[in-house]
Amino acid sequence: CPTRKNARFNTLLCISLLIFAAALAFRLFKLALDPGLGRDSTLYLAWADSWFDTGNYLFYELDGPTRTPPLMPWAIKTVMASGFSSEIVGRAISQFLGSLIPVVGFFFAMKICRNIRIALLAAFILVFQPDLVTFSVQPQRENFYLLFHAILLMAAADAILSDSTLEWGFCGILLSLAVFCRHEALEFTLLVPFALLLLYFFKKIELKQVFVRSAVFFGVFVLTFLLLLSFVDFDYKFFFSPWKIVALINRALQALRG
Repeated sequence: CPTRKNARFNTLLCISLLIFAAALAFRLFKLALDPGLGRDSTLYLAWADSWFDTGNYLFYELDGPTRTPPLMPWAIKTVMASGFSSEIVGRAISQFLGSLIPVVGFFFAMKICRNIRIALLAAFILVFQPDLVTFSVQPQRENFYLLFHAILLMAAADAILSDSTLEWGFCGILLSLAVFCRHEALEFTLLVPFALLLLYFFKKIELKQVFVRSAVFFGVFVLTFLLLLSFVDFDYKFFFSPWKIVALINRALQALRG
């Protein structure tokens, strides 16, 4: 029934807006109580300022950000073209992204549990979760990273529940974006095939589908990654350092065992 679908859509939209408003209000309250900048935040803002002034992503302060995936400082320096300072832009981006995470958590819980009370409880926890609030008031890469990971988990759940192949491609896009926030996101390149193999083990999909969906996931991931590299001037060798790949594989295996 179209009318019922429209009513459900409007209800979920209103709930989403209320969750976002509550999260944003609480984060602004936290910012008013503690407006100081952390060490990492100061470095990101200095990197964005340097990038904006010189047009070069390289930033050698403490030998830190030059080995950090560039999405957050790139976003800050891009919006700075509107005339705002790096701190105002960084704070605004972080507050916005951090306030979206509880909304994504609400829809994720709705998809898994299909119970609006449980979904609202999940959103409530995310609105007030101390670490998420702390990240949200600081211009740090964790806000992009956590948001992309939250959407990635929701998209992967939807791909499993809907038995869709194309949605694994969307997961590849999200993973590539997450990698440009923190290289630790590469661990998902092992976890996704593992999840598909589990589905095969429990006879939910055929072995052919495991290979096809893995190929779609990795293919879209690589294409998106290369496209992002073409937009952001960055030292691609950072992502392909052999010892880092070995370290990521080791961490992923430890996570699977634990």
